[in-house]
Amino acid sequence: DIHFQAYNVINGIHDRHDVSPRAFSLLMLIAEELSSTSKHGYAPAHVILKWLIQNKVSVIPRTRQLGHLQENSPLTLATMPDLVPSQEEKVRIAVAALLKGQDLDQPLATFINKKDAGN
Repeated sequence: DIHFQAYNVINGIHDRHDVSPRAFSLLMLIAEELSSTSKHGYAPAHVILKWLIQNKVSVIPRTRQLGHLQENSPLTLATMPDLVPSQEEKVRIAVAALLKGQDLDQPLATFINKKDAGN
């Protein structure tokens, strides 16, 4: 088996939110979902780190700020709720778009007129 380790991964992904706003928004939504089920508030960086860990990739968060070190500590990430399969897939898609410097397609919406739906 080959063990993968990621170092300084957030700068390469997180800093591209201007280029890929829909991909970054998808990560924000997942962070909000996870925050709503926990006493902690999570950010897109936490979602990416958790996704990597759930996929057996070791991470070494890089920081010069003590606050960020605590936010991204092994304890914080270990107590973070696990991503469910649908969230994992969304993170995979969002991270791929961010790494490529692309954005996600506009979401498609289907509208149903409730008045006509019963007929």
